[in-house]
Amino acid sequence: MTFIRWFGEITQQDIGLAGGKGANLGELTRAGFPVPPGFVITTDAYRAFVETNDLQARILELARAARADAPTSAEDASRAIGQLFEHGDIPEEVAGEILNTYHDMSRRLCLIR
Repeated sequence: MTFIRWFGEITQQDIGLAGGKGANLGELTRAGFPVPPGFVITTDAYRAFVETNDLQARILELARAARADAPTSAEDASRAIGQLFEHGDIPEEVAGEILNTYHDMSRRLCLIR
């Protein structure tokens, strides 16, 4: 499985995989606009992280605790979910792919200069 996509590999059809910003950067890159070289970490990486750290049930529990009549409850839930992510472990295969892609990008940038 690949957890990384280069901007040039992404189109608007990949919004579910790359997010809105990633899909837009892909479209701009493919259209020839001067977008710096880059990549997105896909939603598959997110899913692997959540699964590895067994976070799904806790995320849903915290999200359900947010109430429309108590605006700070959403902020509290968001903060708590952020803490779950901050203290989680990135799966080895995801971390390895990210590091390899950073190394590849730095080699590409050295060749561009």
